[in-house]
Amino acid sequence: YFLPKSMLITLPIFVIIAVAAGSFIYFANYKKFDWKIGALILFSSLFPFFFAILSNVPLYNGWRHFIFIYPGLVIMAGIGINEILNYLKKPAMQVAFGAICLLGMAKPIVWCIKNHPYEYCYFNEFAGGFKGAYTSYDTDYWEISITDGIEWLMKHENLGQSKDTVTLASNAFAVTKYYIARHYPKAKIKVVSSGLTGRNSLYWTYSIYNTLFVKPDYMENYFPPAQTIHSINIDDLPITAVVRDTARLDWKGLTALKNANHKLADSLYEAYMKTTKDNNAAIYAYISVAKASIGQNDEAIAAANKCMQFHFSTVLDYNCYCGLGIAYANKRQFDLSLANLQNADKIMPKERYAKDILKQVLAIRHQETGK
Repeated sequence: YFLPKSMLITLPIFVIIAVAAGSFIYFANYKKFDWKIGALILFSSLFPFFFAILSNVPLYNGWRHFIFIYPGLVIMAGIGINEILNYLKKPAMQVAFGAICLLGMAKPIVWCIKNHPYEYCYFNEFAGGFKGAYTSYDTDYWEISITDGIEWLMKHENLGQSKDTVTLASNAFAVTKYYIARHYPKAKIKVVSSGLTGRNSLYWTYSIYNTLFVKPDYMENYFPPAQTIHSINIDDLPITAVVRDTARLDWKGLTALKNANHKLADSLYEAYMKTTKDNNAAIYAYISVAKASIGQNDEAIAAANKCMQFHFSTVLDYNCYCGLGIAYANKRQFDLSLANLQNADKIMPKERYAKDILKQVLAIRHQETGK
């Protein structure tokens, strides 16, 4: 039902009603019209529609690859409206009906003007408008708002004039890289691919993130990121966020963690969270390992559980399981420790970190319990 539902929630409701009414009027008056022309118009629109559903062809987001069926539907709507106007005859009645038609399209027209150039993000009342669709459907699926974010950066942060290379991260990597190469070929900007939730594990000083493919529960609670300096909005809801962080204490904390300098990692993460108020739950995977490694076990468990409720990625789950494994081992709850470490090893069997900790925990348990 993806294709019909996509059309039903993105076409103006007036158009849907007009198409249905026009088709009915056309065939109810088949003696007046050439029914073969009407049948041809509807066949050209409906056959591809039903063929796509019945044959299970791959469909891209929205119904953008089926726009070619829309003109036929609009023709039927136009015939219906024209017949109603002819039936009314009296100019006053015709003007009144025209006003009703205009009123029926007024809201979509005003919305498109207000939210230009994002007209293709329109959702009708069946979806609760754009606000109702915000966390339920792909909205800016072309990621056009990314280009507005880049332009804002160039104007307000002068990235195009930087003498040193600036690293710009984005979850819309292809769009970002292409647009900068095309419009700012001389700018010293290195574009790197970064998921929104994994932004703390990559080095960058500026980043641009779009809501496309972001999980609904994450969008509701954690978008835009805490360090957002500008956002591109539709109906006052952010669809692209421009983020700046030149200190990158979180990146320095991860570097310290990789070098097994756990106290430094913990202090860097503490400073980072205090200064930025970062609302990315994913960072707690690394905080969990740092806390557990310096014996702050309850904090480590709480941090891991905060991250694990989302299951952002295999890498983040792996670190959470390791953090839990270390924390429970410190608390001498060996069964829980081993279970979490085994989960880590199961999801990333090629990694050595969980395996090494697992061996240590088994040795400690055997030494203390004889098991």
